[in-house]
Amino acid sequence: MNGRVVQGSASFVPPKTTHHSKKIARMGKFSRLVDTPELTSAREVWMAVLRPFTPSAPLVGAIRAHVALTWPWRKGDAMRIRKEGPIPCTVKPDCDNAAKTIFDIMALLGFFSNDAQIYSLLVTKWFGDKPGLQFRLEEE
Repeated sequence: MNGRVVQGSASFVPPKTTHHSKKIARMGKFSRLVDTPELTSAREVWMAVLRPFTPSAPLVGAIRAHVALTWPWRKGDAMRIRKEGPIPCTVKPDCDNAAKTIFDIMALLGFFSNDAQIYSLLVTKWFGDKPGLQFRLEEE
């Protein structure tokens, strides 16, 4: 690690809607993709959660990223499972789609100029007692 680090954590229930939640809208002879109301709402949540962590200047160069998302336990998760701690989340949203939505918002907020700067990415998804987001971005 040679450069700056931006990291943070927030307690909230992360939205499960990702950038794949678009629909096709017809405009006369043409069609285009538009955001669904659910995606618009999810982006507003991500903007509100990530805005306080926005760095004073964008990260430059190659970036290593780690994102951990935790959702609340499902109703069917037995107490014996919950006592063991967080368990992997193997349902939607997919790791890559969740990360893409988060990084799109980070780029809009000025964490970095383009999410193509991210050369290394670790995304984990969990069910657990403490829903929320933890992230770490490291400049190389």
